[in-house]
Amino acid sequence: MRKRKNNKYLLLLILLLGITLGYALISTTLKINGTANVLKQTWNVYWDTPVVTEGSVSTTAPTRTNDEGDPANTKLVWTVDLALPGDYYEFTVDAVNEGTIDAMITGINNTVTPTLPEYIKYDVTYADGVAIDENHLLPKQTGATPTTEKYKVRVYYDETVATAETINNMTGNTQYTFTFNVTYGQATSEAIEKPSWFASASWDDIKSNYNNGNPTQLLQDAMNNGTTREVELDLDNDGEAETTGHLRIANLSTPSECSIEGFSQTACGLVLEFADIITTRKMNPYVSGDTTTNGTNNKGGWEYSEMRAYLNSTTYAYENTDYSTSGIYNALPSELRDKIIDTRVVSGYNANDTTNFTTTDKLYLLSPHEVWDDADENALDGINYYDKSYSNTRQLDYYKAKGVTTSNYSGAIKKNLSGANDDWWLRSVFYYSTDSFYDALNNGICGDDYSDNYMGVSPAFRLA
Repeated sequence: MRKRKNNKYLLLLILLLGITLGYALISTTLKINGTANVLKQTWNVYWDTPVVTEGSVSTTAPTRTNDEGDPANTKLVWTVDLALPGDYYEFTVDAVNEGTIDAMITGINNTVTPTLPEYIKYDVTYADGVAIDENHLLPKQTGATPTTEKYKVRVYYDETVATAETINNMTGNTQYTFTFNVTYGQATSEAIEKPSWFASASWDDIKSNYNNGNPTQLLQDAMNNGTTREVELDLDNDGEAETTGHLRIANLSTPSECSIEGFSQTACGLVLEFADIITTRKMNPYVSGDTTTNGTNNKGGWEYSEMRAYLNSTTYAYENTDYSTSGIYNALPSELRDKIIDTRVVSGYNANDTTNFTTTDKLYLLSPHEVWDDADENALDGINYYDKSYSNTRQLDYYKAKGVTTSNYSGAIKKNLSGANDDWWLRSVFYYSTDSFYDALNNGICGDDYSDNYMGVSPAFRLA
């Protein structure tokens, strides 16, 4: 046993010697050579030329200057007199990043001394009214083009607050000093894009920007860009929001036909719709969706559907199901619910009925014509033929701008909360069917489906 072990060690020794000898005869040298060029970067953040708003008490723009040791054009200095209630001074100015390094806001200091009386108002925001906040990104220039973000400064003598008593009680002129400092530093992982106006404005501001049928450019831009804002939904009505939906502006115009009796208001005025599918549900719970009696037809359409009761948090008469403490309307935040107005809703019918349905709702589903324009109004296979309410409503401005038709339909695609394209319900009955409602298919085509199938829910409502 020992002998075999010794032989084993001897063979191993010879093998090791052989390997060592081989490496001595054949060798490879591995090398790593590198060169690092440290490129010149530039940091150049400054104020551009300020522009005074027309109507201000002075047309003199703030002076651009700089403190000792600071880069040029980093300080604005202005002085104005406010003599009468209603006087104001307002200017806009761009913060400019003409460097090659992303910047973000790292500090804000906004003070007034002495304390302003209630009849003097002062504010510094972005030009679209969004509040300035830390970590907002000011990206580096693109090529040779600087990046800008517009600020708005406004001080005014509030005529709605100033009274004869407050004016007469003034003992003399008072000077107020306004100091606004915003510090930009190199962007870090905490940098965030400045939110859009529509995404962050209050519902009161959104309604006031509609101006009784004359929407501001802020609203127009939000609709044209398809800008969305998050809304928290308490779909299980337990007092805690667990679902996040996304709203967008679907309409801003109010054509003359909107005032005609029998014409639906669902595409008139300031209309918001969910840009996504917030849940799935049957249009009706029983077989193929009987809406009035125990059967297999869709007689009664949208007016008697369970979906309508569920959206509006009312009672579903057929099964006496009470949604007054649940449903989609109650799932919305209270500050939004308070702004939603009643809407005259006209919906199509089928051969079991004889006329369109007219209801008054807070929330509603869209009709086919409000999404798709039927290019050939005489086609027997078009939605204008099978949706009997086609001529009683109009295409929403959002879909019209996107050119959505029955042959160009990708703009009608919506995604569910998982991010996948999905089908979603419409409110009109398919005329030559006894058991179907219209829907939008996951590829954007206008279709129809049995009313007892689970489909996506994506409602709309009006604010003005």
